[in-house]
Amino acid sequence: VIFHQTDDNTAGGIVLDFSSNVKYRIVRCMTSSTPIPANLPSSKIKIWRITFSGKPGYIFQIHCNGVEMVNIALTRSKCNYFHWVAEWTKEITMIELASSDTASDYYRPWR
Repeated sequence: VIFHQTDDNTAGGIVLDFSSNVKYRIVRCMTSSTPIPANLPSSKIKIWRITFSGKPGYIFQIHCNGVEMVNIALTRSKCNYFHWVAEWTKEITMIELASSDTASDYYRPWR
């Protein structure tokens, strides 16, 4: 998932890797993937919700079928990308599923 600003410049994003162990990487924060620490729901169909709350706190959450999988505050100790603050303080006005996405059937905004 790629986040964009009004002028179509990127404003961060997240990569979910569905190989044997599901991993995530917060783009322009983490340089390597981290395993999702919680057990995934056993149901075959999985509905993912990705939430980012900006100031204050810069909180990133990942839910699967309503169960919280990740709840992380973006901080200097978590983000080893040098310019992470400049990226994650931008106003996000649009999201996009990357063209390399082979796992998603569709997207709809959370209400």
